[in-house]
Amino acid sequence: MAEVALKTKRIRHTAGAALLAAALATLALQGGCATAPVSKANAQEVLLESWLLGHYDNRAQVATDRKHGGYVHPAVSAVVVRVESLMVGEHVLYMQLSDTDDPTHLTEQFIISFEVLKDKIVEAVWAFSDPKRWKNGADSPEVFSALQPADLKLLQGCSLEWKKSAEELKFTAANDQKLCHSTPLSAPAAVSAHWRIELTADELGIAEQAFDSDGDLVYGTEQEPFIRLRKRSNTAL
Repeated sequence: MAEVALKTKRIRHTAGAALLAAALATLALQGGCATAPVSKANAQEVLLESWLLGHYDNRAQVATDRKHGGYVHPAVSAVVVRVESLMVGEHVLYMQLSDTDDPTHLTEQFIISFEVLKDKIVEAVWAFSDPKRWKNGADSPEVFSALQPADLKLLQGCSLEWKKSAEELKFTAANDQKLCHSTPLSAPAAVSAHWRIELTADELGIAEQAFDSDGDLVYGTEQEPFIRLRKRSNTAL
């Protein structure tokens, strides 16, 4: 068993190195031969974006919940697409979550942007001033090229720092709960928010929790807080 585990670990490490090498090659081709050497963080950011793009749902998680009884996670679908917005930045995506049983009911819509700062991948999150105006954005991402400053609000203090596991083909991200005060409207007592994300090539896990001034959980769940979304199809990088 130990030998099998060691072989599996080596395979994962080799696959991860190959993926990073491919990302580095892509950046080199895009930037040309005269550009400065590409950092490991920049290569990881390219890989992160390529994994994040796609269509997801958590049907498997919901089915498992119902089979075992107890808490059943809400049925959620998600779409992440690349968008062009010079106003926001160079690496910009649109992300929406919806009710799987009622796809027209969008529960969350965000613009997210990535930037490498001091060899760290940092994600900024932007909320829409009028979300309904952009409800068809996943089908027509070109509409986001018209974004103006009044259309978005940067969620100050809620940026997430992404890290890639050295041994697993997995990214993780989290914000600083003490700094993030963009809390759900459905939890008026909340004063801070904690967001966590786990990402592999075929699964996206999202955990959202909010706490009151006493540190008590008022939004989200303590047991298995992650909504586990499996990728059903890809979108082009």
